[in-house]
Amino acid sequence: MRCSSAVKVFASSLLVLELAGIAVADPTNVSIAPPDGARLLAGQKFDLRVQGRGEGPFYATIAIDGVPLEFTSGAQGTTTTDGISAAGYGGFNLRGYSNGWPGRHTITASFTDSTGTVNTAAAFEIVNLTGHHRAIKNIIILLGDGMGVAHRSAARLVKYGVTKGNPNGYLAMDQLPGTGLVTTHSLNSIVTDSAPGMACYASGSHTNNGQEGVYPGNLINAFYAPRIDTWPSTFTGRTALRSGWSPPRILKTQPRQRTRSTPPTAMRAPGCAINTWMKAIRITADCMEPA
Repeated sequence: MRCSSAVKVFASSLLVLELAGIAVADPTNVSIAPPDGARLLAGQKFDLRVQGRGEGPFYATIAIDGVPLEFTSGAQGTTTTDGISAAGYGGFNLRGYSNGWPGRHTITASFTDSTGTVNTAAAFEIVNLTGHHRAIKNIIILLGDGMGVAHRSAARLVKYGVTKGNPNGYLAMDQLPGTGLVTTHSLNSIVTDSAPGMACYASGSHTNNGQEGVYPGNLINAFYAPRIDTWPSTFTGRTALRSGWSPPRILKTQPRQRTRSTPPTAMRAPGCAINTWMKAIRITADCMEPA
């Protein structure tokens, strides 16, 4: 009988502790934009955002390399903060930030709600492509679907053949003075779609599938997401009009979410129906050669 009473008291104590833990739970889903590992050019503009989920009122702080910064939107000590965060979230933004110092920089931030405070950090890298050379005047991007190393090797072998392990000829792109490889995985998927894939080329930053030129955030409208300037915008200071297809459009504009932009246009070359994989490789090989 005495043992049974002790068990009841112990169980009641655990329940009280559990409920107490729930009552003082810290805010959740606290994050920083840009995400950890972003790479940007010197002078390239991008938005910073600190957000979290919890019970208001909300507060936040942000600093880069230990230097405190002021948010451009987001009222401290309120439940609505910036007025564009999703229900249950608080959000604070610093729009149009840029950094001219090459190297690795650290973002430290805190997010506070009525239950507690969460501290978080992320790092980004600033790259200076100019160095001591003259300013870049033109950048030409040759973009082709299915143009990885394996595809190009197959096209080279089909077009020229190989003798004793050596190709009998080389594609035009094989003879360019420089070749680079880039990873374009999305933040939320290893398999990317065309929108964040090309956005990675154009901005140097990974984004979520379905997004173009923005970092993810919990917002009431996709057009309010934290933005990233594309490299053409950084070099020229201009943004042109939209085009219909995601990859070239990303170089010209600052759309937020693919589904909110101009629908992709079906693009086909007349008379290029491809029936077999080998025929596709032959056409690829021909298209890689100068006219």
